[in-house]
Amino acid sequence: TQAIGQRFHGVAGLAVSMPAAALATTPLGLLQAHGHITPMVLLACLGLALMLLGPYTLELLALRRLDAGTFGTLMSVEPPAAALVGAVMLRQIPGWGQALGIALVTVAAIGAARTGRAAESSAEAAAAAPG
Repeated sequence: TQAIGQRFHGVAGLAVSMPAAALATTPLGLLQAHGHITPMVLLACLGLALMLLGPYTLELLALRRLDAGTFGTLMSVEPPAAALVGAVMLRQIPGWGQALGIALVTVAAIGAARTGRAAESSAEAAAAAPG
């Protein structure tokens, strides 16, 4: 969150938030996975957790260097990029409803980023205006 980002420097905030999120969600996962947990499943979970660290670290570093509008616009590309990777690598072609959902999420994310940027510009202009 923004508070963690302001309190910690570099990727230290991520080092705090990832284990906290894991601790918060593990009980729910254990309830669902009861009786199916094997050493191989635990190893796969560890591998998945390690694979997520790279992208999250890069997003955190980008968020610290980009303004919120630009970062939001870049994040709006994630759903169609994920769908493209799924289609090419896994041959998972989204249905019409899924494609529409991806498009709506992407348009909403771009709209929110652009609206936020316009609101910031208006607030800055109002603050700079004499009177």
